[in-house]
Amino acid sequence: MVERKTHPKKEIEKALREAEQAGLEVIDAPRGGHSTHVISGDQPHPFRVWSTPKNADNHAKQIRRHIRRNT
Repeated sequence: MVERKTHPKKEIEKALREAEQAGLEVIDAPRGGHSTHVISGDQPHPFRVWSTPKNADNHAKQIRRHIRRNT
């Protein structure tokens, strides 16, 4: 398993670790752009994690909502 890069915002990094513990795959974003990570799940569209969200706390809540929907 390849180690992923850590997210610079601590709230989001914590949510990403929760996703990993829930069994979802968290990988580095394959392309550049504004997203740093991708969370895969059962839905056809993966969740993209932004590198510089306007509000890190709200983005972490969105990640946790994605975890609940996909576990």
